[in-house]
Amino acid sequence: MIEESRALEGYKIFVAEDDHDIQLFMKRILERCGASVTIASNGSEAMEVLLHETFDVALMDIEMPICNGFEVVDRVRQAGYDNPIVAISARYVGADFPARYMGSFDERLPKPVALPILIETIKHLRREMSPIELPH
Repeated sequence: MIEESRALEGYKIFVAEDDHDIQLFMKRILERCGASVTIASNGSEAMEVLLHETFDVALMDIEMPICNGFEVVDRVRQAGYDNPIVAISARYVGADFPARYMGSFDERLPKPVALPILIETIKHLRREMSPIELPH
């Protein structure tokens, strides 16, 4: 079992989520695990943040107002953002996930996602980054 109390100490995590209750929940649990968390409420905000900041991992809701998570990942990847981005969606899971975007996201998780799975996914993706890519 994962020790959740400080499992993400020192991690910088971005959450793009339009549902206010889910935002608060994600922020609270990730901060309790030791992470620094930045939130965006829609696709436009998410794009703006990711074009100007780097995170250990970005957690991206797919269905958001203004522009969806697919549009955001397309634009930020084209702009050179190469840190891990995780799609989190209740609708697009498994075979329903559009093949066109399979390579754009580093991982896909269903919503709701269990905390131990979320923590392990974040830690795994950060470990995959080379030491040169790790934020200072």
